[in-house]
Amino acid sequence: MKNKRIKKYDDTLCILLVEPSQELRTYFSNAIKSINEYTIIVATSAEDAYEVLSKVHKTIHFILFNWTLPIIPGYIFSQQIKNQSEYDHIELVAYSREFTNEDLFLISEIEINYTISEIITGKITKKMEEIRNDYNITSPILRKIQRLKHCILEENLKMCEEILHDEKIKQKIANNHKFFYLKGEVMILQKRYNEAIDFFQRRLRKNSKEKEIEVLRNMSTMGKAYCLAGRFKESLLIFKKLEQKSPRNLKHKVNTGEALLGLDKINAAEKKFNSVLEKNDTNQNAIHGMVKAKSILGHENEAMDYYKKLDGSFESRSIISYYNNKGVSLVRNGKLDEAIKFYKIALNFFEAFKGEIYFNLGMAYFRGKDIENAADCFKHALASENFDALTQKTLIKAFEAEGIENFIKKFRDAS
Repeated sequence: MKNKRIKKYDDTLCILLVEPSQELRTYFSNAIKSINEYTIIVATSAEDAYEVLSKVHKTIHFILFNWTLPIIPGYIFSQQIKNQSEYDHIELVAYSREFTNEDLFLISEIEINYTISEIITGKITKKMEEIRNDYNITSPILRKIQRLKHCILEENLKMCEEILHDEKIKQKIANNHKFFYLKGEVMILQKRYNEAIDFFQRRLRKNSKEKEIEVLRNMSTMGKAYCLAGRFKESLLIFKKLEQKSPRNLKHKVNTGEALLGLDKINAAEKKFNSVLEKNDTNQNAIHGMVKAKSILGHENEAMDYYKKLDGSFESRSIISYYNNKGVSLVRNGKLDEAIKFYKIALNFFEAFKGEIYFNLGMAYFRGKDIENAADCFKHALASENFDALTQKTLIKAFEAEGIENFIKKFRDAS
């Protein structure tokens, strides 16, 4: 534990044990209770664990779980936990009598730091003591990098940039293959998509000593950058390769679906999202994908059904960017009716960004020479929370200068 600072904690560390077998629950509980520094909460299934987490996740430090859980297996359960930003302070500890090479690859890929493969009381106790010590003796730099990952998940660009002002963090990311992809993730938040692509391409061309797992992380982030840059064919090629390499990583399947949406292969995208939902019907990223797909198809009721499953967890900068870009693409391709229907459906899903949807809906009406409806949308856009961001738009300036009646008369006569 060189170069690490010991941090003392007043409270004990809390473990959530997820184990369906009564015998194994008792076995693990007794082993863990013999270590004074731990308290334990027990869940009999992944569903029970989700219920516990919904109530007390802030007090939990570790989830110790059986990799071969029934119904929702460990490889699904762990990815679901990893995808929730509110749980990213929790360390996962997977145990199994035998991990396959495929298991270990996925465990490394989704960054599970601890595993137990020998379920013997003395060895469990020793392993949990090692994990406790490792957790309590963590460098400030690694804690800050964990904070950076959290901010990336939250799309908190301001905080990401603040963390990256620290020269030690910059050096750690630049010199450690494991964290290199984080720089690209921040570039994506900054909407520097093509720069991020070039950044990763240069890295991948180098004759570096990166492990295969780090190369795949870089490729995954690069694929995301391709998708956001509108280069969907390249993105699809990358994510198909990643799927082949790691077929149980649900993130790769969702990203493949996103690339297919960009290529207007909506049915294929739905099939891909559904393949994820068949394994985990609460996967938020796959549900996001289905909301988008149903919106594009104009299936408002179905889009709303999927949206309701998210309990309000939908609105984000990346998703509003998707809706804006997709609608603009429909307008540019002369599909005005489809664009109008698409934006009308989207109004159901946004509050903070509703003004942007109203503005783009107004632009679609304007392009179709429906000036009255365009003016009505611009009025709603200016009344929205984020209207300041819209005041530099040319038509919004004209609308504000003319007033609604003169605006309608001027542009209706011109058309």
